[in-house]
Amino acid sequence: MANFTQEQIEKQITDALVRNGTPRDVARSAALQGARNYAPGQSIAECIDQAKKALKTIKRMPGKPSKPRAGSRR
Repeated sequence: MANFTQEQIEKQITDALVRNGTPRDVARSAALQGARNYAPGQSIAECIDQAKKALKTIKRMPGKPSKPRAGSRR
C-alpha cells in the first residue's frame, strides 16, 4: 500500500463525497475528520466511511434547525 499525505487523503475523500451529492463545503469538513483517522495500513475506503459518519453531525450545523418548526408556543 502507498503512503499518502494528509492533503491527498482529504482531496480523495472530498471528491468522493461530492460525487455522492454532498455540498463541497460540508464534504471538505467531513474529509478533514476522515483524514485525521488515516493510518499507513488503512485503505481510502475506510477513511471515506469515517467521513460519512462525520457527515451526520456536520450537516446539523449550529444556527440551522434540523427540522422546521410549525410555530412557537406561548
